[in-house]
Amino acid sequence: MYRIILLFQNTKFDIDDTNVALPSTHLIVRAAMQNTIKIVAVLVVLALIAFGISLISRPKSDTTVVLGATLPLTGDLAFLGEGYRNGMNLALSELGDTKFKYKIVFEDDKFDPATGATTANKLISVDHADGLFSFGSPVGNVVSPLAQKNNIVHINGIASDQNVAKGDYNFVHWTPPYEESKLLISELQKRGISRVAIFVTNQPGALAVADQVSTDLKTSGIQLVGYETINPGETDMRSHVAKVAGSKPDMYILLSMSPELEILTKQIKEQGITTPLTSIESFEWTTQPQMFEGMWYINAADPSPAFVEKYKTAYGQSPTVGAANGYDAVMLFVHAVETSAQGTGKPSEEDIKNALLNVRDYSGAVGEHLSVDRDGLIVSKAVVRIIKDGKPVTVK
Repeated sequence: MYRIILLFQNTKFDIDDTNVALPSTHLIVRAAMQNTIKIVAVLVVLALIAFGISLISRPKSDTTVVLGATLPLTGDLAFLGEGYRNGMNLALSELGDTKFKYKIVFEDDKFDPATGATTANKLISVDHADGLFSFGSPVGNVVSPLAQKNNIVHINGIASDQNVAKGDYNFVHWTPPYEESKLLISELQKRGISRVAIFVTNQPGALAVADQVSTDLKTSGIQLVGYETINPGETDMRSHVAKVAGSKPDMYILLSMSPELEILTKQIKEQGITTPLTSIESFEWTTQPQMFEGMWYINAADPSPAFVEKYKTAYGQSPTVGAANGYDAVMLFVHAVETSAQGTGKPSEEDIKNALLNVRDYSGAVGEHLSVDRDGLIVSKAVVRIIKDGKPVTVK
């Protein structure tokens, strides 16, 4: 350790971290005039000052906090998992001066719940993760009980199934289905739509959205005339399409993802059906957005312009859906660790969890004035978007 005592015109500045004492300024000047060697000595002392200050600015602890993330990094939704990973890494690069060091260990779950259980267990037992991060409802639903059992804070992005947030240690950062459904029905009413049919993939997130829409339609004046469930991996959906077509809806609501989404859309068109299509989120869960050119839909909250620009600068492309949520998840977790830490030791998981629950008016990558409610939900507002020139554009 060093202690610097700097005398400047009879004023003493005391900087803990050095044992070096500087002479007063008028003595330095006089000595410098008398002897060039003493000028060199002064420069050496000034270098020591800079070194001492650099020590002060370093993290106070060499302890590393490990963030364990299980994401779909291969498979049909790899492009979304990669975007989420980019958002997390971007946040890590911007942490600046912190009490602890931070690193992220990534595992690939292929958006498969069984694989997600394996990767989450590995992150807990082998990597000793201090926090878990997951993507989507299917994997989120298997990670949540593991996080609860091991008392590890878990933050999920993209989960429409709010069951993922069940338990004291589980949090979801995503626009909830009730916000998206409310906006969808408002847009249907504006367009004079009176009859709709729903196609939904049999997975927790899509079903949660479909259930919310079905419930809200009952009091909307809009009739639900068809509801077809598609199993993951199903490739022949012509019977589903024919059944719904017979009920003559004014619009189809597609609640699916790749590859079922593209197959369903293609088979609807192949049967000569020209009924308009819309969705909640699904048109951004595809690598072929041009299939939905000119179509409007509802999506989760927009990323902030500042985040979009930072992401483009770092990765040379626009952020995928959920990338901003990955960024926020890291920033919120680090905030909870830093604010709850006492001394140089890591805070307890209980302290981290309580710090997250106390977050209010957080301005993040998906909006301002975000708060964490008592159920562990970080609520943001839905938006209307349209696919234009193969890209999603928010309708202001």
